[in-house]
Amino acid sequence: MAVRTDTPQIALLKKAVEEKLGYSLKTHSNFMEAVSEIEDAIGEQISETTMERIWEYSRKPYETTSVKTLNVLSVFAGHGDWEQFLAYVKETSGTESGFMSGKTVDVASLEQGTRLLIGWLPDRQCEMKYLGDFRFIVEKSVNASIHTGTVLECRRLQTGLPAYMDLPDRKGSCYVAGQKNGLTTLKIL
Repeated sequence: MAVRTDTPQIALLKKAVEEKLGYSLKTHSNFMEAVSEIEDAIGEQISETTMERIWEYSRKPYETTSVKTLNVLSVFAGHGDWEQFLAYVKETSGTESGFMSGKTVDVASLEQGTRLLIGWLPDRQCEMKYLGDFRFIVEKSVNASIHTGTVLECRRLQTGLPAYMDLPDRKGSCYVAGQKNGLTTLKIL
């Protein structure tokens, strides 16, 4: 079974692996060192190329990865396997904070028609298209209470911070994505 690598849970797993390693994975030599440390710690092998693609260090990042790979990373991070890591995320997502650096999208500089993907814990995602004038339309919603076709207004999106989006069709209403832990995924598609 393949799992999309742009999910909030993968972002949190990458952070957990880096915390266990004690350093960020930003260079090829970091990934080579990490592979060695993972093998020494748990006796499982994972290639640096696989890790580079999951971390989007490679020019050809993975869109999906195998549960086997996620099991190795989850065990290294201190969980029995991927399923146990997911259970941990659901149980503790209200207390996790500060696990993402602040990647920002300046909405004012977006071109009309630009599509974005945002994600937040425990497993929420939303694909939106920019309409101009700080307005987006929801094209796809996964596990979120905001629905396809909803128009939102938002001036700033940043990982690690909640996304406050006004609903112009419902005066005075605001939708908040990532209220406790902020956005974990923010990507221009």
